[in-house]
Amino acid sequence: SDVGLQHLRGLQLQYLNLNNCIKITDAGMKIINLSSLIELCVGGCTITDNTVRLLGTARLKKLDMSYCRQITMKNIKSYTESLRKHLTDLNLNSCPNIDDESLEQMSNFSFLQKIQLDNCQSITNVGFGRIVVRSPLSHISLLNCKYISSVGISYLGSRSITYLDVRGANVREIDSFAKLSFSCPDALAISFPE
Repeated sequence: SDVGLQHLRGLQLQYLNLNNCIKITDAGMKIINLSSLIELCVGGCTITDNTVRLLGTARLKKLDMSYCRQITMKNIKSYTESLRKHLTDLNLNSCPNIDDESLEQMSNFSFLQKIQLDNCQSITNVGFGRIVVRSPLSHISLLNCKYISSVGISYLGSRSITYLDVRGANVREIDSFAKLSFSCPDALAISFPE
């Protein structure tokens, strides 16, 4: 809980895993020193974009905010300069408020290599295209993103993809799979709809 985080006050932590601590809120996150963190897992916590704003000075490389129902990632650009320069791995699985505007806000994350957006039902080809063309993504998970189609996948172009999961997305054309397989020869795993 937020009260328990009092014991972490003043510590220079580099790794912090609070996954599924549903009693952790933005108020609790203000208690701890986030600036020294390299990895932060707050999946399932009751946090909002206010916590994202607190990460403005952190040099995070990995951030897991999966199942955080109130996260939108909107209006964060002015607070996330450090994330833009350092973040390589972002998990927003099952965050229902993540949409195209959210992806636009994150499109300036210059070093983002891995993104997980499973079950983010409001993402479309437009938003996906914005983040794909501006970030060096190589590991992408879009499981059950029903508004991502072959058009969205085409934004990947000839980039080097090591992992892509589009099961449950609206990618049906066999030509898309053939083109993607041809343009991603280094892919270790590509999961398509059945």
